Amino acid sequence: MNCPTWGHFIVFAIGAYYNLLFLYIIVSLLQSLAGLRIPDWLRPAVNFTFDACEPFLRVFRGLIPNIGMLDLSPILGFFALIIVQNVVARILHCT
Repeated sequence: MNCPTWGHFIVFAIGAYYNLLFLYIIVSLLQSLAGLRIPDWLRPAVNFTFDACEPFLRVFRGLIPNIGMLDLSPILGFFALIIVQNVVARILHCT
């Protein structure tokens, strides 16, 4: 049985969100630890990244405490995305 075209799109979209979450972590670390100031021309992209990732990460923030200034909720978010992507791929036979 072949994977439907929309199945490939769903698996791809989950992978793209995984990469967006990685970008969110890098930008937030650079802002908080290195004091990076985002240039004005890049601000809309950074705002989009934060707006897209914050609701997802808010789900996990109550499950795992912060360690000092470090927010560990993205770790659970990564695991959740990997599990969902693998489950969807196996159900749709997109492996």
